[in-house]
Amino acid sequence: RARHQERVLALNLSGQALDGQISPSLGNMSYLAYLNLSTNRFSGQIPPDLGYLRKLEFLDLNYNSLQGSIPDAVTNCSSLRGLYLAGNLLVGEIPKKLALLSSLQKLWLHSNKLTGALPPDLGNITSLRHVILQANQLHGSIPEELGKLSNMTDLLLGGNRLSGRIPEALMNLSSLRQLAMPVNLLHGPLPPRIGDFLPSLRLLYLGVNMLGGHIPESLGNASALQSIELEYN
Repeated sequence: RARHQERVLALNLSGQALDGQISPSLGNMSYLAYLNLSTNRFSGQIPPDLGYLRKLEFLDLNYNSLQGSIPDAVTNCSSLRGLYLAGNLLVGEIPKKLALLSSLQKLWLHSNKLTGALPPDLGNITSLRHVILQANQLHGSIPEELGKLSNMTDLLLGGNRLSGRIPEALMNLSSLRQLAMPVNLLHGPLPPRIGDFLPSLRLLYLGVNMLGGHIPESLGNASALQSIELEYN
């Protein structure tokens, strides 16, 4: 009788002081659902071969020294729920094809060197809850399409070069707990009904921009609010 063939479903090598490049052969582990290589010393590019991991749900490459751009091939991992690439040296634009990851809930790309505009296509990933993109070099306006992400709880865009006004469409994010967009080039007034439409808001950080006008009285209705920073506007 044939022996049952075991499959590797999870691989956690976080914090092991590993260096060198990430092996493309990981793409052969077709049953892998969880891959954590965070907090190591990996360099080089993210291997496109990881796109063969169609069952992968969590990819954590946080806090390495990875270079190059985010490969489009990652979007072939159609089961991804968490994509963590923060704290690396990644450059280029955020791939528009990320919109193909229809199950994605957490997108952590902060503390890299990413450029370009925020893709409006992110608004099509209705499952998104955490979008953390601070400390990059992103520019342009904040897309109105982000207002379609009704499940969003954390939107962190600070430390970029984003400009334009805060879109009224963000007031549709009724589950939002953290809205942090400090150290950008945002201008114009705060949305006047911000405290009425964001009842779950706990943290509001909009300091070091070019915002003007009055602080909306509606913030007095945001009973969950714990911390607010509006300095240097």
